[in-house]
Amino acid sequence: MEDLEARKQRLAELTGGDKASPSGGRSKADLARRRRRLSQTAGLQTTQSREKEVSVATSGTGGSLPTDRTYNLGKVTICYSCSTHPGNDPGGMQKTNQDSWLVRENFGEKNMILMGVYDGHGYEGEKISRTVVSKLPGFMTESKEFITGNLRDCFKYALPACNKSLKNSGVIECSLSGSTAVQALLYGDKSVLCANVGDSRAIVGVVESNGKTSVVELSHDHKPTNPEEQERIESSGGRVEPYMYEGEAIGPPRVWLRDEDTPGLCMSRSIGDSIAASVGVIADPDLVEHEFSPQDKYLVFMSDGIFEFISNEEVIEFIHKHAQQGLSPREVGKRLVKEARKKWQEEEEDVIDDCTALVAYLTVEA
Repeated sequence: MEDLEARKQRLAELTGGDKASPSGGRSKADLARRRRRLSQTAGLQTTQSREKEVSVATSGTGGSLPTDRTYNLGKVTICYSCSTHPGNDPGGMQKTNQDSWLVRENFGEKNMILMGVYDGHGYEGEKISRTVVSKLPGFMTESKEFITGNLRDCFKYALPACNKSLKNSGVIECSLSGSTAVQALLYGDKSVLCANVGDSRAIVGVVESNGKTSVVELSHDHKPTNPEEQERIESSGGRVEPYMYEGEAIGPPRVWLRDEDTPGLCMSRSIGDSIAASVGVIADPDLVEHEFSPQDKYLVFMSDGIFEFISNEEVIEFIHKHAQQGLSPREVGKRLVKEARKKWQEEEEDVIDDCTALVAYLTVEA
């Protein structure tokens, strides 16, 4: 496993920093692509193998769900599937899919369903997102908060606890690697509680009687430019600014150590990312509650590869259009991933982020 200095060297090579040639043989346009594309500047994994779908019933570790599943919850019927596809590095080489997704039916042996998407980043991003998928449900169900029915405090406990366990285990090097975590518990007759860490998203698609669509956001991106987030980071000894190249700002504002150009994380909350955590990046979730109505027709969880060039509203319009044509959640999810990848190719040529969409159709009784 590489030590921190070796990782910093890779960071310099990637960004054209002091330890590398001024541009690393790349144009400013190439550097700009990398700044825009990466959640974290230090770490990529690449493979030329094709994605293989895996036959899993309720969780994903790098593969799509090869079927549609239906779950009945009180007054809500949920038909869902998940589609995911690895991205491409510069040069068009397919990279390791660091996205993971999670569904647990009858969660905690109760009539609940837990759903979520996890977008890993950095050298160990794949391992971290997979670990969150495997460990988070246990932290939730074994907590006193879950046992007593305090679901808000259950999330507030479980996500930081999962983060702490990951860091303390020593099994995965997470100094410059981490994951987002957006998940929701659907419970009761028609309630949903969403907990978010990072910049993956959960949205509800609303369809009015006249066919007009709209969006209810169950999560909000944790970006370091949010005033409260930035204040916490700066008061913890960090700084927030874009990657700089020859005096020119390239890409989004990122989190850095005060006197070092690392780690370059473009979110203000995450699981893992020990170095960023030393300057105020936290794993505490924001929570949003919602009660489904008969007009709520879709529930979507997605990594940022989906919405980098497609707005939330466009996602719901796309899903509704194809659902009206009789396509299932699985088919719509596959087409949404394909559409997102197409947008990446139009904007970034051979650079594509991992794309994951967990799509659920909702039938809600009044």
